[in-house]
Amino acid sequence: MAAADIDDFTDTIARLRYAHDDPVLNKKIAALEPSARKSDLFLIKMEIKRLAQPVQRLIDLRPVSNSPCQAITKGQLTHYLDSLAEQDFDAEVSRYGGEYTVGVHEYVMERARMRAKEEKASGLTTLVTPPQFMSLTDIQQRRDERLYFASKVDIFWQDPKGMSSQKVNAMAISAITTDISPHGLALKIPASLYQEHKQLYVRFAGLEQEYQLDEPLFVAYTPVKVDSKADHINVNVLLVEEQDPQRLKACNALIKKCIYNQKRRNRVAVDNTVAAVRSKLAEQLVINTLDTVPVLLARREQRWLPVAGLDTAEKSPLWEFLLDSRGQPIFIPLFSHLVMQRLLDMPTPVDTLFFLLRFRDKQQRINVALIPYAVAVKDAGLKGLLQRGIEQRGVRLIRVQAQPVDAASHGHVPSSLPDSAGEVFANTNRPMGKTLSAWAKRMQRLVELQDVSDGIPYTALATDKDTPVSAGIDIRAYLLDTAVTSPIPFTLCPVERIEARSEDRFECDMPVKIYRRRHADEEPVKGRAVNVSTRGLKIHLKEDMPLKEGMEVFLDISLRLTDKPKFIDSQRYRVVHVDGNDVQMAIVGNVALHEARQAIRAALQQAEDSVRAVGSRDPVYGFTRLVRNCVAAYGAQQAFMTAKVGNENFVRVVMDSERTQPLPLFGEWEQVQTMTELMTHIHFRKHLFSNVFKLNKETSRLSFYLLVVARKGRTPGDVSLLIKPLDEEMDAPSARYVYANMRSFGVPRLLRITVANKERVFDKYARDELRYLLRYAKVKYQECVDFTNSITAVCRCEDMTGLLDIGRNPSVTTEDER
Repeated sequence: MAAADIDDFTDTIARLRYAHDDPVLNKKIAALEPSARKSDLFLIKMEIKRLAQPVQRLIDLRPVSNSPCQAITKGQLTHYLDSLAEQDFDAEVSRYGGEYTVGVHEYVMERARMRAKEEKASGLTTLVTPPQFMSLTDIQQRRDERLYFASKVDIFWQDPKGMSSQKVNAMAISAITTDISPHGLALKIPASLYQEHKQLYVRFAGLEQEYQLDEPLFVAYTPVKVDSKADHINVNVLLVEEQDPQRLKACNALIKKCIYNQKRRNRVAVDNTVAAVRSKLAEQLVINTLDTVPVLLARREQRWLPVAGLDTAEKSPLWEFLLDSRGQPIFIPLFSHLVMQRLLDMPTPVDTLFFLLRFRDKQQRINVALIPYAVAVKDAGLKGLLQRGIEQRGVRLIRVQAQPVDAASHGHVPSSLPDSAGEVFANTNRPMGKTLSAWAKRMQRLVELQDVSDGIPYTALATDKDTPVSAGIDIRAYLLDTAVTSPIPFTLCPVERIEARSEDRFECDMPVKIYRRRHADEEPVKGRAVNVSTRGLKIHLKEDMPLKEGMEVFLDISLRLTDKPKFIDSQRYRVVHVDGNDVQMAIVGNVALHEARQAIRAALQQAEDSVRAVGSRDPVYGFTRLVRNCVAAYGAQQAFMTAKVGNENFVRVVMDSERTQPLPLFGEWEQVQTMTELMTHIHFRKHLFSNVFKLNKETSRLSFYLLVVARKGRTPGDVSLLIKPLDEEMDAPSARYVYANMRSFGVPRLLRITVANKERVFDKYARDELRYLLRYAKVKYQECVDFTNSITAVCRCEDMTGLLDIGRNPSVTTEDER
């Protein structure tokens, strides 16, 4: 066989290139190429083996890449790679089991050449920064503060307590710490002296001298990670909890004292806090630009009933179709429909399409029909009816994504800080109260309704225009029953906006007495506190008192938030605002030790099932946050954000949740690699930013469609994207023609991309963490601020291929559709 003939088996080689060590490789090759000759099968195997051979070749992309290349050391070689090529290199090496092989070399070179060729053809040679990936809900809390701190320690392989000082000195192995925390250490031990033991003992020789301990302290640790270097061993050790309590207490006090004294001069480990802050700020941006209608449902009386939803009326055009003649949401009739109930019964995620037909009957009453997409495009009568409804603007195409949820695990706002119990308003790192927990256990399904009517021109409805309306068509089976009721009250929760307050305020009615001086004999001015937070309160005075902003006073407060009233006297407050007889005050002095703050905070936490936040309509405190957390945790759409840094516009971050639906562009690729390939593709960026640049105050949201197919190259494993936009003027037959042509390269996907203006964010739920970063890691704090300020648009990417599959949405088929 000629060498060129190997191209006939490119697909097989690409599929099996990482199976070079598979003992049944011959059988797999034969199964994929049943008609090939033995000599062909042998050549395929040899090519796979060749690609897997270790190699010591340098990769220098400086003559090839249009992006800056840096000297990057991989193993014993230094390559010149741009940022995307480095990602390709690392991904391929991991697939080859950590080996740098011929296949890795050829793959990286071929993909770099292809990117350069595409950039040259498009005229767009902007530097491409690969996107970061972020979870909207995965926030890790440290057990302890950890400090990067070098201090001398002595290591012992057995407990030296009780030994003579001479023997102790003889057994000691000098080492240093690289970081410390109350429950663990990172140690640097000379390689020639290290021994493997299940347990070791540490004497803090350096800290003993610095803090002048009365006697040596020997503490037991367990090695959990060992990393060998040329001349030393890095060992991570974990504190043994089952040892002398006095040792544990002394060790904990010593290390906490050290961290407290040193953390302004040494680096504190804050990576998880930075990730948490970015995640919380990104969640704000995503939720505040949400154009779906999220609804949480509970199972009761053998049916699924709506419990709560987010009020996204400002962003979602679907809301006008979901209101009755009184302006009330029609969620109860909508979800009570038989087709909806059967979809919700499914234990796995559901993704399907419906038409909503809204019209008035002879009595001018509003009627709404819910018609499955798959049924409508097959029924000529329904098709004609919907076409007429489209002309009268009475039809919406909606996407319904439903999935099971575990709301009980998302009832609080987590903090990454180890010692943070958080403020009352956030329920930070605290379990939910009984009432809120009961609500959470009821919520078992999340449904997101989305208006995708801009895709109607590409459907079969637009292909078969002017279908006559059948005179005898009966749509009663699709009508929503507006008479149906629900025993569960429905709560529409607001999407949170800018919040400058440090904490929520709570309604109250508590007697207070105001004095100008502490323990004064003067006659106090009486009033009543009408709302309170742990940092301040609002008082309505019963009589006039000459108070000015900035004046300090002392309060006697009868705390009546629980069934056990408490009296606290002589509490120092400052007047911050005066409006007639209404006075707002804030605490003065040490916030952490303020007696009123501590007492009010404890009372609010105890009474969280009965207190009500000012201006809230929630059935129980924390309800809105529970709903919002569930939407962020289980949202199915792939969100990403664009940014501008200097002159570069790029996709900065790709965000996902626990249930984000992956894009099936590349069969065997992971989602991270798929999204990186798409977000950095020259043509994707061109169409994306041409729409982002159109956003302004009047045009806050745009959407466009792209046909994308993964096209295989000549080199095994080389895959590139072919992207074609569907213009607004393109009709359904033209779109299907482009779709059919692209099928020769693979399976095309129709992607709907939505871009929206960035909304302002508030730091309410990340405020403590930002303060911590500002105090101990100013550079990291500035990185978080710069990250938020650089964002230019919030975008979403959805797979809408079902619109082009004639007469069928490829997701779910219900019994009624059949």
